[in-house]
Amino acid sequence: MALQPIRYYLKMHPRPVPQLSWKVCLYFLYFFFTLRICTLIVGSCREGRRLAADQQTRRSTLE
Repeated sequence: MALQPIRYYLKMHPRPVPQLSWKVCLYFLYFFFTLRICTLIVGSCREGRRLAADQQTRRSTLE
């Protein structure tokens, strides 16, 4: 469902403006990394307090 507007946009604009294209790429990268960080946080919360404590000890040992 999310790809339909993109396909429509590509049909209407076969050659996007270079300035716009890099902004769109930057936006997609930002969105992807934000989503990835959110999934990592949610995953660590679901794993339990033991994993969070383990990560905390790893961070303290790295520092």
